[in-house]
Amino acid sequence: ASYETEAIVIGSVRPWQNPGDPCDVNNDGRIDSLDEIIIINALNNGGSRVLANPPVAPDLPNPTPGIPGTARYLDIDGDGNLTQQDALAIALCPKTPLMLAEPIGAGDGGGDAIEADSLSAIVSTAIEAWEAAGISEAQSAALRSVEFQVTNLEDNLLGLAQGWIILLDQDAAGAGWFVDLTPRENDEFAVNSGGGLEAKENSVAAGRVDLLSVVTHELGHILGYDDLPALDGGDSLDVMIESISRGQRRLPNLAAVDEVFGGDF
Repeated sequence: ASYETEAIVIGSVRPWQNPGDPCDVNNDGRIDSLDEIIIINALNNGGSRVLANPPVAPDLPNPTPGIPGTARYLDIDGDGNLTQQDALAIALCPKTPLMLAEPIGAGDGGGDAIEADSLSAIVSTAIEAWEAAGISEAQSAALRSVEFQVTNLEDNLLGLAQGWIILLDQDAAGAGWFVDLTPRENDEFAVNSGGGLEAKENSVAAGRVDLLSVVTHELGHILGYDDLPALDGGDSLDVMIESISRGQRRLPNLAAVDEVFGGDF
């Protein structure tokens, strides 16, 4: 005789891993530096350890399921333990990406191609902008170790930081890139009524997505910055706003760096 077996599972096999997205530690719908901080603090406070299965109150992974941002899903790799591997895994999780504010494919399909030499100049200028805003030498060195790759990202995604790799969409979500050949200058832009930089009418930057702004934004994720909501992020000029419009240029400022990085990197 032959028999078929079926496993019957009561509860969750991995109660300490977020079933929606293992990288979203606090279950707030975003993947950002706060998720990393929760893992690091848990390791600092209790060290590596086996996570109770089933969990025992009051130490629960999601004590208030109806309130986003209150969870502590500590098992990123799903092995049932909290270890340095979880800290490494969360560091490699893709952060919430920068998006094009306009509808997908809002451009005419043109724009500049991203070439190695021009991208190198853009990256160097973006790092210099962060340096001018007050980051440390260690932070600057970290940014210079980042690898860039050009690929075809989904939907209206422009850039995505994954660990120490930054992905850039090949055609700026259909809007087309403005690849500034003189990125240290802002000749193609003028200051608008809100104090921001906006492409001059008839300039080569008009109607295109500014590659310098996107690269600077993604490097901000490497530094530990989170995305800011487009509507209630405060300063609409902030380089870490989660979406950007065609013809906009955004760069970091000293006040923002001081607020986030009061100490060393």
